[in-house]
Amino acid sequence: MKVLLEEKEKIKRLFSYLFGVIPQRSPISILSCILLRAETEFEAFATDLDVEMSVKMKGEIKEKGDICIEGENIRKVIEKAEYNKLKIDTSEDILTIGTENGNFRWKTQPISEYPDRSKVEEKTGCVIELKELADAILKTDFSVSTERTRYALNGISVKLKGGVLEMASTDGRRLSIIKKRVERSKEDIEGIIIQIKAIKILHQICSKEKDETIRLFFSNTYTGAETETTRMVSRNIEGQFPDYESVIPNDCDKKFTANRTALYQAIVEGSLASERDSEAVTFDIDKNRAIISSHSVRGNEAVREIEGEYIGEKFKISFNPQYLLQPISVLNTETVTLAFKEKDSAALLYSLDEPDYKYVVMPLTMD
Repeated sequence: MKVLLEEKEKIKRLFSYLFGVIPQRSPISILSCILLRAETEFEAFATDLDVEMSVKMKGEIKEKGDICIEGENIRKVIEKAEYNKLKIDTSEDILTIGTENGNFRWKTQPISEYPDRSKVEEKTGCVIELKELADAILKTDFSVSTERTRYALNGISVKLKGGVLEMASTDGRRLSIIKKRVERSKEDIEGIIIQIKAIKILHQICSKEKDETIRLFFSNTYTGAETETTRMVSRNIEGQFPDYESVIPNDCDKKFTANRTALYQAIVEGSLASERDSEAVTFDIDKNRAIISSHSVRGNEAVREIEGEYIGEKFKISFNPQYLLQPISVLNTETVTLAFKEKDSAALLYSLDEPDYKYVVMPLTMD
């Protein structure tokens, strides 16, 4: 193989997706490697057997071939070396990466041991704008469960119906739901759960690539995404995602609406006395104002007042402050509304300016 690659920033960007796939620890040593292949164009590929990623780069291909190289070795050169162009050359079991001022030689690994790519029998798919998918991920990934025993909650649920892509996540204490318009293809699908590692890589692609759209495709076993230069395939999480529609409160008779940035700051200040192992903030709401406060067992106290529009009787309720700050921070609206029914039942956070996003959160029980 003899290849000349140009555009350092593009090289670094595309390889960064591969480095995100390589497992930090694995009993299968070959998974720490990246497969490089030069045919009509240059391609690099990485997998951890659950998520696989390939990237394509335009380059001057002087000699075709493919090799397998330790990911950490090529990372050192791509991220730390000074270069504008990279020359990739192989001879027997040695890979040489040349820059304008240096040469780096690495031992290659047996390509025969590298896993085959997943065969995806595509069932349906859609095309969505990169910025819209990035926004959907930003509004759902923070409420994915990190508890390994709740395997079906360790990812984001996806439904495709008509021209709408619906994404949802929950950790059992909160629930994020968002809908996005897409260009449809083929048939509807539901019951797909995308693992969080794939979601994070998808968000990187949406944030860094210059394409206007990305194509998503689904089968019963895999979810994939591709742009002009990238392709990711992820094994779906097996399991049953909860029927979340039934827990969305639709009969809230108390609603407090305030400026979004002002409410965010008020919650930050009102929670300053809460302790890390028992974070809690209490809302006392009445007559178009809310008093947000926190206390500690040491006698510390923080109290913050904020004005807003309130519909309902005098009301008191407590939350984990982080469970409110996270959704408020990702909204792109001027105002936000908190809707309540009872102090021990789920609350709804939403904005009329973003009607396709809903966030449900359970309150805390305070003595």
